[in-house]
Amino acid sequence: MGATLEELEGEVWGEPVHGSHLVTTCHRLRKLPIDQFSTEDLRIMIGQNFGLEHLLPIAMNMLRQQPLAAGDFYEGDLLRAVIFSHYVDKKGDVTLNAELVKICENAIKQLEAQTVAELEYVDDPAEYGLDEQARCDMLSAALKDLATSEPYLDFVQFIESQ
Repeated sequence: MGATLEELEGEVWGEPVHGSHLVTTCHRLRKLPIDQFSTEDLRIMIGQNFGLEHLLPIAMNMLRQQPLAAGDFYEGDLLRAVIFSHYVDKKGDVTLNAELVKICENAIKQLEAQTVAELEYVDDPAEYGLDEQARCDMLSAALKDLATSEPYLDFVQFIESQ
């Protein structure tokens, strides 16, 4: 069994002072071996900037394989937590940021491909009372909506900031 954040950081938090779900979850996760963390566990702790030194490498391994790895919120929520983490923001690690740019680019391509695929059911526009122009307009509108949504917009902004 792997080490916990408490063991790796040499700091035991004790019992939570506040009873909120987030606080109690973070306290519980500090006692869980990090090799047992789920995507959601990583998203929560990285999103709170806890254990970044130990958790970012695990998250990066996951994101290399699956850029849109999802916790409980939406596809790409782990990547979004990573790019907004204090470590990425303050360290300015050129190698890490360059890799994150590539992962964000892959995530954007996947989101675009999913959007197109969702509209490909309209293979025969006439069957749905649409002409080809209407089908193209639907696709254009869907891609425009995607471009202004989270996490897509966050990924684009991160790439542009590098």
